[in-house]
Amino acid sequence: SFLTTVAEEMALGAGNEDIRSLPSIPLSSLAEADVPPVLSYPTLCALTDTLVTKRGIAQALCAHLRAAESAEARGKAAAEAGALRAYRNLLAAQAGKSLTPADSTTLAQLSRTL
Repeated sequence: SFLTTVAEEMALGAGNEDIRSLPSIPLSSLAEADVPPVLSYPTLCALTDTLVTKRGIAQALCAHLRAAESAEARGKAAAEAGALRAYRNLLAAQAGKSLTPADSTTLAQLSRTL
């Protein structure tokens, strides 16, 4: 599956940190997929950092992910959802600027699997 491929590519020593080299797989079925979650907040942040060309934007996006992770750890579902919504809103605002529209869509879809 796509998430397994991402996990393998992001593994230490994989020697391939360029997400663009991964196979093109539609992500629309991820929400319905019956697979164990292999994507974590830190992994999505690493993917974000790889795809976003402006350092400050990547840092802001990862800050939203850290806030979501922290909220999840505290059992604050509404705060987690809000932080993820802020992440996706910033992705949408930066589509075509600091990352491609396709990469923005991919990251947004991946964030929905957390």
